[in-house]
Amino acid sequence: MCDKRKIDLVYLWVNGQDKKWREKKNLYLKDKNISEASGGNCRYTDNDELKYSLRSVEKYLKFINKIYIVTDNQTPNWLNLNNKQIKIIDHSEIIPKKYLPLFNSVALETFIPYIEGLSEYFIYSNDDCFVYKNTKADFFFKNEKPVHRFNVRLKQSHKNHIYGKSLYYTKAIIENKINKKTVPFLPHHNMTGYKKSDCMEYINLFIDEIEKTRMMKFREGCAMEKTGIEYWSVALKKSIYKRVHLGSIDYIFALLRIKRTDSLFLSKNKNNILEKLNLFKPHLFCINDIENADGQNTINLQNILEKLYPEKSCYEI
Repeated sequence: MCDKRKIDLVYLWVNGQDKKWREKKNLYLKDKNISEASGGNCRYTDNDELKYSLRSVEKYLKFINKIYIVTDNQTPNWLNLNNKQIKIIDHSEIIPKKYLPLFNSVALETFIPYIEGLSEYFIYSNDDCFVYKNTKADFFFKNEKPVHRFNVRLKQSHKNHIYGKSLYYTKAIIENKINKKTVPFLPHHNMTGYKKSDCMEYINLFIDEIEKTRMMKFREGCAMEKTGIEYWSVALKKSIYKRVHLGSIDYIFALLRIKRTDSLFLSKNKNNILEKLNLFKPHLFCINDIENADGQNTINLQNILEKLYPEKSCYEI
């Protein structure tokens, strides 16, 4: 089905080291009690992950139509702007002036469906997500429905982090509105497929809460997470639910029970990234930046990505 349809790919990207952008961010941070989890530098650091993510896409996602990179008046200096497959979308093109500037990815994600020319079927990705092996369109869409993947069960302890708080908040809003329980799991935190029409229906249904989220310059615990679309669409059978394993369990159990997985979640400060990739051989993996990662972790990450994806893509100068 979907191999015959246009499937676009959308990234949010920011160069947090850019002096002009940092000055703007710091101006809005001034006199605000913003936690490291909400406005810390790790949320905005650019380690050239996008370059390697695009290399992985060119190599393993052969079906991608257009690629949109949503940015705040920035462009990667290595990007080949002459490649007609790829397009930079400035925040001002899809976000009304009253919300700008925005440093909150949760708020930014609510504007993705407004990208002019975006296809009905699209994949959304952060720049720290990569494709590990050949993957077909039906990994993301089956029978005209997106496949939405979830992993570990949500626990009260997740509320100790702003992300978990916002997931609980989002689930409560949705369940109250549709009078149905949603799946009690965390999302797989990786490339995920969506239908634009579903996104617009969801936004219109929860517009009051989404408007509150859009007014948040930085992340807060009472925001409508993007995962809300997945919770809502699975509950209404608009998408296909799939439970996945992310490689966080004991290796012995993994060797006995699960040698392959859809999606792997890894931390930048760990030394066993390649070992886990070789063990689980996932379709997708994410290497998440965290607050306590150091300069050596960054060097290790770049070495790993260069080893996995050494060849320039058509998206580079």
